[in-house]
Amino acid sequence: MNIAAGILLSITAGIFLGSFALPSKSIRKWEWENYWAVFTLFGAVILPLLLAMATIPGFWGIYDDVPRKIMLTVMAFGAGWGLANIGFGLGLKMVGLSVGTAIMLGLSNTLGALMPLVLYQPEQMGTPAGKVIIAGIAVMLAGIVLFAVASIRRDKKKQQASEGPASNVYLTGVIICIIAGICSAMFNLALVAGKPIEILAAAKGATGIHVSNATWVLSLSAGGTVTIIYCIYLGIRRKTLSLFIRPGDSVFPAKNYILAIIMGLMWFGGVTLYGMGVTKLGVLGASIGWPLIQSVAIISGSVSGILTGEWKGADRGAVIYMIS
Repeated sequence: MNIAAGILLSITAGIFLGSFALPSKSIRKWEWENYWAVFTLFGAVILPLLLAMATIPGFWGIYDDVPRKIMLTVMAFGAGWGLANIGFGLGLKMVGLSVGTAIMLGLSNTLGALMPLVLYQPEQMGTPAGKVIIAGIAVMLAGIVLFAVASIRRDKKKQQASEGPASNVYLTGVIICIIAGICSAMFNLALVAGKPIEILAAAKGATGIHVSNATWVLSLSAGGTVTIIYCIYLGIRRKTLSLFIRPGDSVFPAKNYILAIIMGLMWFGGVTLYGMGVTKLGVLGASIGWPLIQSVAIISGSVSGILTGEWKGADRGAVIYMIS
């Protein structure tokens, strides 16, 4: 337990997780399903497996001793996060980086902090620490409302200037963001449910900051599989799978692959740092580290959105609401 290190790791994780989608703004000629599939394959399947194999001695033998119920629970939560991952990508495309990040991570923040407390440590709710966490959740909910107001005002201004997306598309995007935010809380629940796996990883010789890697392999591969299957389905339906190997262009698609892989590196880098941070935050690590990284991610995503012009043309009131 090292609170200062846990906080620092969580803040750094939040910066990565809030801005990982930024490279996608430079991707050209690919549709969403193309770059999101590459990002997911690299960030949620390949990297977690490579890191676990490198940091946990006798990695494959761990799962022989894990009760099947625990494995299935972790994978089920991971699959739920996979649905959120799909919604996250679609939501960002429809409503923009800053608004989508705030809505989805705000809801994920609230539920991801509260549910581990309610499901696994209800006795902590009456303690001073539990009360502060609940108060922080209330602040987060208020923040989501303020950001929703800001996004509505921004969208109205852009509609008047005929620069924004069609209102029905924007509303659909907001609904997708809300659903994705609720489902993404399962990401944190997978880590909590996988604590017995971490104990086995530690018994194999994994150090404290790496024990969570064994859980990530199960949860992220399940969620990644769900996402990739959907991307392939979308690619077949929209006839965009050929874009992966389109010949005759010296820049494309190599540049797009590199940008999507950078997204995966940034995202999984944030995930890894979060897992390390939670191990250093004590018994309430999941309920402290999760809202911390998500809050920083919201700020990071908002700044990224401002820098890339998503709030250009918004009135002063909308910007004040967003900053608030």
